Amino acid sequence: MSWDFRGAYQRLRGTDEDLEKPGAQWPGIRALAIGIWGNSRLRTMILSGLAILGTIALAIGATSEHLKMLMPLPEPHAGYVHFIRPARGASVDACRAFLSGQVLGYPAPTLYGFDQEFKDSTYVDKGRSEFTLFQIMWMLNGLGKERDDDLVVIADGENTWFQLPLGTLIERYHAINREAYQRAIHQMGKKAVEQESIQQKIVFAAQRRCEPNAKSEPACYAIPKSPLPKDLYRKKTDDKDAHPEQLLPRYLDTNVIVGPVRDMRAMFLLAGKKGNGYGQQKTDYARILNEIYGEQEYQRKVISARYSRGRSFSAWLRSQRQDAKNFAPNPSYKTMPHYSDHPFDFGISLDYSGLLSSSSFGAENDYAWVHYNDTSDIAAASQHLDIAKPRVSKLPEDIAHSRPPYFALNAFPPTLPNATWSSLPLMTNLRTGVVPAILHEAGAGSNKDQRRDDWWRRMWYTPELKGLIRANMNPGRAPLAVDRRSDGGMVWFPKEQERRGGRKQGGDWVPWEDVCGGAADRVFVGRN
Repeated sequence: MSWDFRGAYQRLRGTDEDLEKPGAQWPGIRALAIGIWGNSRLRTMILSGLAILGTIALAIGATSEHLKMLMPLPEPHAGYVHFIRPARGASVDACRAFLSGQVLGYPAPTLYGFDQEFKDSTYVDKGRSEFTLFQIMWMLNGLGKERDDDLVVIADGENTWFQLPLGTLIERYHAINREAYQRAIHQMGKKAVEQESIQQKIVFAAQRRCEPNAKSEPACYAIPKSPLPKDLYRKKTDDKDAHPEQLLPRYLDTNVIVGPVRDMRAMFLLAGKKGNGYGQQKTDYARILNEIYGEQEYQRKVISARYSRGRSFSAWLRSQRQDAKNFAPNPSYKTMPHYSDHPFDFGISLDYSGLLSSSSFGAENDYAWVHYNDTSDIAAASQHLDIAKPRVSKLPEDIAHSRPPYFALNAFPPTLPNATWSSLPLMTNLRTGVVPAILHEAGAGSNKDQRRDDWWRRMWYTPELKGLIRANMNPGRAPLAVDRRSDGGMVWFPKEQERRGGRKQGGDWVPWEDVCGGAADRVFVGRN
């Protein structure tokens, strides 16, 4: 009797219809368990083995915690990761962004702005800002309720590319939310957070300056201070006379946003409503999202004061005005109504440390490419940045435990180096020890192309880029990442089976050739 390999694969993999169900569980584990349990001989062997394990556990005086280790883990759920990014047309930057995501396990992107021209000077950013806001809003609104628990990654910039795998980015996203929740408890009080069901859901990148909003708006004055060390730049850290690069990241940056479909959709619907209120010509994508974050934090101060007699809202506002005098004389702050609930709270927090994304703007003296298996390399790079004592010693644990760098999804990949993360050059913040998952080269000026070319040549995957692309070209609907949590976690899949391109908002497929046209000599600069 021959074994039905195709049927077994389908039972383990499940169907596309299974995956479309809201909260659907990954069918493979359940199908395997049912198949084994249905075999009487295997069932007898399993029960006998469990009996022996139970006897051993009792014999050694196993506690309830030990017995929990013998219990089956909850099944993971399955969901999609949706990746949204701009692509104005064929360009070197867009091509690099595409290919870096492909070799590191990111899904094929949904594109906005492809082949769009923005020339109307009466609009903010010639209309690009208004277009970005409403395009993303429509994309999220087009995802049905059954996709509410899916994850969305937005990278708003062609000059961004990836350094670490998708799985690492997702783990860090959850870690940032956990830390933000603990900070909310510290700032608002545990009772206020629990009674008001305050949660942390959406993570934005962080920046050093409050832009483009005015200093008098809640987006600039109502937000929390940065949790980074107060001596990160020695005595000049956050000082009124500090240079921009000596300020701690504290303000919202729209370059990278990560969050669940449900919460992102709600936030962008409010942003669209605000945009309509301002009028198309005055719609500023970044300003509106900063405004939403400022309103959230303003209302959290209101809630905090309501739950504690020791927290006076008026006293807090006076202290904020006093602090602001160091930067802007006689500030006239804009306030807003105090609400009895929290209609403007979308669970927004910021990636202060740059775990998800790091911008080069104002941070040129923070970053360097280093090899973690070479202490002299780290010491030399630290000395070059005037860091007297190196603050970086070993590779971050989440990277060490992530998928190998030269990972292949294809069954028969080309020959690739057998390297570890420690042996590869990784762009690192030598002041904080953070290796960002996404790099954003935000510099301007006449030498920006030369600077981006230099960055690209230094990326760890550039020498083997063609081989990595071939190794990850046709994985079908293989999982992109596994998100391990106590509730069983999530197995993340791509929405698109095809990976050699992206899909426009209208549904048309855009192949790599249309994005990378004419860019090969500045993209494929490695050995193969």
